[in-house]
Amino acid sequence: MSVELDKNQKETHILKPGNELRFEVAERSHVLLEVVEGHCELFGSELVENYTYSFHPGTQAAVYSFQGAKIKLTGNTEFAFVSNDTPMDAYFKFALSLEQLRIKASREKSDKPSSETTRKQLIPRVVVVGPCDTGKSTLCKYLTNFSVRCGRTPIFVDLGVGQN
Repeated sequence: MSVELDKNQKETHILKPGNELRFEVAERSHVLLEVVEGHCELFGSELVENYTYSFHPGTQAAVYSFQGAKIKLTGNTEFAFVSNDTPMDAYFKFALSLEQLRIKASREKSDKPSSETTRKQLIPRVVVVGPCDTGKSTLCKYLTNFSVRCGRTPIFVDLGVGQN
C-alpha cells in the first residue's frame, strides 16, 4: 500500500481561544500539520510553533488552543473543521485536580514520615470505563500527557479489548 502526500491540498485553520481543530487523515494519505502561530496542544501535549508534525492514514486528532492559534494542514483529510464544542476544558480541570492531589500527597509525605502503604494511598489513581467511542482513550492520553508536562512519571495500563 502506498501512502501519498498531496502537497497541493493545503488548509489554514484559525483557532480562537477555547477552539479545537478536528481532523482525520484520509486512507492512503499522509497529512502534515504546522502551528504557524500561537499555542496549542494535541491530547495535552504541547505542539511547537513552526515545526512540522506528520500523521499517518486513518489518524484522528484534535488540536486544542487555550489562547488561539493558526494551523496549516497539508495533505488529504476525510474531514477537518474547527469547533468550540470540546471537552478539553473539563479534561484540563480534571487533570489539574489530580495534580493538586499529587502535590498534597508529596507534602504529606515530607511533613510526616509515614509508612509506604499510607503514602501510596494518597497518590491518585484513575480508572476510566464506559461504552465504545465515548472518549475514554482521548481522556487517558490527555491525563497522561498533562502528568508528564507536570514532571510526573505516570503509569498507563490500557485494558480495552477494542484497542491495539
